[in-house]
Amino acid sequence: MTRPISIKRAIDAAILSAFSIATALIWKDVVIDIIEMVAPPKEALIYKIIVATVATVLLIIVLYIILKTESEAEFVMKKLKSGNVKFVKAPSKPQASQIQKSK
Repeated sequence: MTRPISIKRAIDAAILSAFSIATALIWKDVVIDIIEMVAPPKEALIYKIIVATVATVLLIIVLYIILKTESEAEFVMKKLKSGNVKFVKAPSKPQASQIQKSK
C-alpha cells in the first residue's frame, strides 16, 4: 500500500534538507579550523579521517534509529487500522497489603 505524497510534506522535506546541508557545511568549516589549530600540519589528514569516520558511524546509528522507529510506527498503524488489535487493561500497581514479604 503506497502512501499519497502531499505537496506540503515534499516542500517541508526539501526545506529541512536545505537547512541540514547548510548546517553540515558550517560544521565542516568549524571542524577543519579546530583540526588545523590542534593538530600539526603533517598529522591533519589523520585527524580528518578520524572525524569523518566518527561522523559517519554516528549518522548510521541515528538513521537506523529513525528508520526502525518509523517502521514500527507504520506496523502499529496498520494493526490499528485493520481492527485486529485487542486492548487489555494494564495491571494496576500492587497495594502494600498485596506485596508478600520475602524471608
